[in-house]
Amino acid sequence: MKRLWLAFEYFIESNTGVDLLKRENDIYFWKDRLFINFSKYFLPASLIALLPGVYFALNQGFETIAIVDSVCFLLLVFILISSQLSIKLKKILVIGIFYSLSIFLVESLGYKGPGILYFFAITILATLILPISYAYWSIAANAVIIAVFAFIIHIKLFHSLLIGQFTVGEWLTVNANLIFLNIVCVLLIHYIFNSLQSTIHSKDQVQRNYKNIFDLSPMPMFLFDVKSLQFLNVNEGAIRHYGYSREEFLNTTIIDIHPLEKRNEVEQKIREDTTRGYLCGGLVTHIKKNGELIDVNIETNTIDYNGIAAKLVLATDVTEQVRNEQEILQSNQRLKAAQQIGKMGYWSYDYKTQAIFLSDEAYAMFGIKPEHIELYLPSFEPLIHPDDWQQIVDTLTPSFIGQKNREIEYRMIRPELPINYIYQIATYVYDEEQALVKIEGITQDITESKLSQIKMKESEFNLRAIFESAVEGFFLLDANSVVKTFNSKAEKFVALTMGGLQCETGRSILDFIDASGKEQFRHLISEALKGKIVEYDHEYHRQDGLTYWIRFILTPVYEGSKVVGACVAGRDVTLHKNYMQTIEEQNKAFHEISWTQSHMVRAPLCRIMALTTLLQDTQSDEERMEMLQYVQTSSNELDDIIKKITELTTQTAEVFKLEDRY
Repeated sequence: MKRLWLAFEYFIESNTGVDLLKRENDIYFWKDRLFINFSKYFLPASLIALLPGVYFALNQGFETIAIVDSVCFLLLVFILISSQLSIKLKKILVIGIFYSLSIFLVESLGYKGPGILYFFAITILATLILPISYAYWSIAANAVIIAVFAFIIHIKLFHSLLIGQFTVGEWLTVNANLIFLNIVCVLLIHYIFNSLQSTIHSKDQVQRNYKNIFDLSPMPMFLFDVKSLQFLNVNEGAIRHYGYSREEFLNTTIIDIHPLEKRNEVEQKIREDTTRGYLCGGLVTHIKKNGELIDVNIETNTIDYNGIAAKLVLATDVTEQVRNEQEILQSNQRLKAAQQIGKMGYWSYDYKTQAIFLSDEAYAMFGIKPEHIELYLPSFEPLIHPDDWQQIVDTLTPSFIGQKNREIEYRMIRPELPINYIYQIATYVYDEEQALVKIEGITQDITESKLSQIKMKESEFNLRAIFESAVEGFFLLDANSVVKTFNSKAEKFVALTMGGLQCETGRSILDFIDASGKEQFRHLISEALKGKIVEYDHEYHRQDGLTYWIRFILTPVYEGSKVVGACVAGRDVTLHKNYMQTIEEQNKAFHEISWTQSHMVRAPLCRIMALTTLLQDTQSDEERMEMLQYVQTSSNELDDIIKKITELTTQTAEVFKLEDRY
């Protein structure tokens, strides 16, 4: 049955000729809708009156009434289902047929029939489905018809049943109430329609205002169905900012513009917000068409959109703001970390109130717990070394107007810690009249640095002592052969080689090398700067005629794995050189003695031994004398050789004495 009724409704609506271009903001749209509903309900409801009426008319012998009722019904059915007639013509024809039927029934049945009732209903119907002017014409028509029937009663025309039922006065009196009711009902209905029209206009204005706000807003705005989450509408700001076209928006859901990993969470939150209340919002992440992620602050409200529960969303891109806030937060965190790492704290001193403000790190530095109380200068006196307290006081009192900065170092005393060294810089802040209003600055715990400096000075002193007590002369050179430092022995070498030239840093080492050895020394330095260890001896001749030797050792100086300079160490090896030369001469003397002993001594000795043997066997005195002469000559030769050996031996002894001195 329901399916049949829906099919009937569709059939009626499709054949009414309604102008589909009309909008709900037009009052005549609603009049047309009333006529369509009248058409749908009239056809089945009219049977309730038609069938009993026809049956009664036929039983009572009123065949004409039955025929007229049936013909009027068929004409109404034809008019209402016809697709060729305009809706306005249909309305007029329906009113005309009802008027014809009403006049016929009043004339045929008198006041007992439904004719008079139809007159009243026709005016109401005309008011509901036609412009108000037709309703007034209907009232006028009713008055004319009543007047005509009064004339008929008066002259007793047509033998109407009304003649026997009413006099003219009674007729007019009764029907004056009909006209009265018609006028009242028309005015009330007209008022209702005017109010409806005003409401429609107000709603239309609100919608136009909303549409202007929605469409013309530079901020992205969305409308989406709270059930399906489908986009219902988007404004140009959203299209421009997100990069999606309107069609792309309307074919997606609000969830689709969120990152994939956040979609389930976002959907759950939207459902919760919908059930919890109207207003909601917060910071979310959206995705543009190009894949860019943006931080968005959303504000939403639930509204009725064409009968659909929808969420109106205002999305404000706060990506830059969030980034700036994060950068500020990170900067503050880095600043705090830097203060902690650098053991540095911020402080300020209000020159008028004399109140002191400390940062967290400054509180920790002074061993004071941060509390919501103001600090004053006397609170710090027990923490400062007595000899340094006046510096603190002087810092908070500028020595002259316009002083900008002041730096001091002082010692801080804390019971649980050894003495700490504090570096402080103060900046003086003045107003437009150059009156001091505030002093602010930083304090830094430099204890480690100070102790390191002390240790460094001690180490430097010890190193310098070792450096100066070394037997070698040292030069430390950079990569350009420039002298960075040297010891006193190196100064003596320079004085020996270059006369009165003073050794000094910042000059090339080649400036302190005599011309004869400069080229060789340049080559040796270049080898050392390549990472090689070079060692060589060099002979120098002093102006007083003495000769001395210097042994140089050039070693590379590394910084990490990179050669950044060279170290030149020089030692006086003159005595060693002389000793070695003496040894060589000694060896030469020993060689000569050995050779003399093995060759020169043996020859005369052999002759003497041979002559001695011959003397024993010789009988002749003459031969004996000649042989003795040869023996004498060989003995003299042997004596000369022995003297020479003695002389060489004496020289060797002198060498041994020299060795003892070394």
